[in-house]
Amino acid sequence: MKTLGDASVNNARTNNVTAIRLLAAVLVIFSHAWPQTAAGANPINGLLPGGLDLGATCVAVFFSLSGYLLALSAERLTPAVFVFRRILRIYPALWAGTAVFVICGAFSTGRYFEYLADPQTQNFIRVGSTMAVANSAEFAASSWLPGVFTDTHIGFVNGSLWTLPAEIQAYLAMALCMTLARVLSVRSLPVFWIAALTICVFYFSAIPFAGSEPRYRILLISFFAGAVFFSLKSVVPMTGWLVGTMLIGVAAVNLLLPSYTLTAVTIFIPYASLYLAFGIAPIFSGLDRIGDFSYGVYIYGWPAANIVVALDPTDNPWLAAGGGLTIALGMATASWFLIERPAMTLKNTEIIMAKARKLFPGPLRSPQA
Repeated sequence: MKTLGDASVNNARTNNVTAIRLLAAVLVIFSHAWPQTAAGANPINGLLPGGLDLGATCVAVFFSLSGYLLALSAERLTPAVFVFRRILRIYPALWAGTAVFVICGAFSTGRYFEYLADPQTQNFIRVGSTMAVANSAEFAASSWLPGVFTDTHIGFVNGSLWTLPAEIQAYLAMALCMTLARVLSVRSLPVFWIAALTICVFYFSAIPFAGSEPRYRILLISFFAGAVFFSLKSVVPMTGWLVGTMLIGVAAVNLLLPSYTLTAVTIFIPYASLYLAFGIAPIFSGLDRIGDFSYGVYIYGWPAANIVVALDPTDNPWLAAGGGLTIALGMATASWFLIERPAMTLKNTEIIMAKARKLFPGPLRSPQA
């Protein structure tokens, strides 16, 4: 029987990961369009078990794939290089997005100096550029800009970014596990992934920051479940029959033992995500040659839809979703080619050294030398 390891090795270069990420980001925009237009919950939410909403489910897909892929990186990189590469992937696009929001807000208000000097603007810049917050309440309080989106139903400049602090905390937790594993043995990494998953499942409220936000629980469980699946990839079967069986199992748990539905879902989402990424034919792998626009769509999706809401007096959620997606795709394309892809070229120290030699000719030596 084909295992997850077989599937991911055979499809290491041609898989559906990029396409799934983009689809998840698009569905997040769709999910948010209903509350953004005060139209209630989106029609998909009623089909999901355990009180889940579409947006949170899609973000859990992101976290599941990240946990799996980064567990591979954890075996190959030092903790410092791992953190450096995560910074390159997250922060340059985030900084650019924060700058775009602040600058556009300044033009929309027409009060440039007052606007920039406002403590709310400065707090938005601080949190928007670092995601350093003590709890989810602090993040919510810093998600406003004075005079921006005041005529919309939800005035958050970017309500989607509530997941980023949890993502950063997951990366830091993985780096800590890597550091501890290096003290013992690299082969001990799976033990740390299982330990982290166990803490997220049974002792979540004890986790600093994330433990104060119940919505983060499914995200961190999905992340470390992905890492555990990577560790067990040689024995985990990869088959559509198992996906179907698990889906039936989730439905049965939701009907008979509803208090355990969320637990069942957090097992199903990572496995189903990995199956769609590696277990089926890589029919969408061509997207890899174009670019990974999912992060940009995620960053710009909420404000783009809110712009449509501000201009549309009918509060049509379909129009908000479609118009917001159109704007977000354009911004995401620019973000990928101008910010994200150039930043990712710096992930290899040899490339950095080559660029440094051009700027400063002389006896520069690589850190590996």
